[in-house]
Amino acid sequence: MRPLHPRELANVLRLPPLQRYSHFIKSVIGSKLVWSLGNEQGWCLAADEDGVELVPLWPAPEYAQGCASGSWADSVPRSIPLEDFIEVWVPGMAGDHRQCTVFPTPNDRGPNVDPLKLREHLLDAIARIEYIDEP
Repeated sequence: MRPLHPRELANVLRLPPLQRYSHFIKSVIGSKLVWSLGNEQGWCLAADEDGVELVPLWPAPEYAQGCASGSWADSVPRSIPLEDFIEVWVPGMAGDHRQCTVFPTPNDRGPNVDPLKLREHLLDAIARIEYIDEP
């Protein structure tokens, strides 16, 4: 995986939340990796105004690292293989009544998405790619 160019990083961070969500979908389909933050105690979580636990997700480690501050200062980016995310993480998050916060930035929260809806969007994107690649 090539490191992100600083200009690309800055440009993508300026996108509004829904455009960052689309970027997330395209990027994780291409890299086959989802990124989050973790430390010695486990994976980092956030919470919304109602106390619903949120699992923060990013398309690349550089974006996750940019959010490793405050209560997450001791955290590092950790990758999750896309197949594991779809088959293990999504059912686990849904069973724990957690939501995903997709591609938050230091200055803007990401959209909160139901993990089953996120899986649907990922699988739809994968199906479109496979359809295009068919002979």
